[in-house]
Amino acid sequence: MLFPLLLSTKIFAQKIELSVFANTGLFHYAGNSSAGSTFINAGGSVQGYTNNPYGNKYGLSYGLGLKAQQVSKSGFIFGIEAGYEILRSKTNIDYVYPYYDTVYPWYDLTYSTVKSSGQTFLQNNYLNFSPYLGYRFNLKKVKLDILPALDFASNISSYDKGKATGTNGIVYETNFKLNNSPLDVRLRYNAVANYGRFVLYVSYAHGLINLDKKIANFGPTGLKSELLRLGLSYRLF
Repeated sequence: MLFPLLLSTKIFAQKIELSVFANTGLFHYAGNSSAGSTFINAGGSVQGYTNNPYGNKYGLSYGLGLKAQQVSKSGFIFGIEAGYEILRSKTNIDYVYPYYDTVYPWYDLTYSTVKSSGQTFLQNNYLNFSPYLGYRFNLKKVKLDILPALDFASNISSYDKGKATGTNGIVYETNFKLNNSPLDVRLRYNAVANYGRFVLYVSYAHGLINLDKKIANFGPTGLKSELLRLGLSYRLF
């Protein structure tokens, strides 16, 4: 059902290729609204949260999915990829505002800070659809595909997962669900090496949408996604 157009045109194509894939990668946010370091608003009995979880440091990410492509006799390629990805960015925690904890057993109107050390990971769960065009170069033993593409990433959920240890000895943690961004669109470049049924690929994707207007209230200063992928796929036919 994901690829009716490609499968229905099989009789007209030189070759239809269907593959499964898995990848790992590095994801972060770029722009003035992304954060290299920030702080935790601790909550005690109320769930705490990271003040700016959109980290500009890379976090480990991974995904899996299915792709189908049509390869013409002349080497031109048209295809589409569909998959599920977990993309994580990282930011450092320098201090905590302890609204309520065992040290400050009252609502702290003075917002006394506690110097802390830790990290927050913003975990995004995406369904990603990526149509692409490109060209295949036939080398001696390897077929090399150059495939510019677009990622249309639909956000399922996002979680701010942070942990920091204060100089007061208290460990502060967050596991806060954020409002979803409805869609992230990225320009993507793929380099693909085919050897038999096995395929190794690397790709770079840069966001085209300023996410400030979608999920963050930092003004029009800029917040865009960036993703490096390294993947392996197996061609079923």
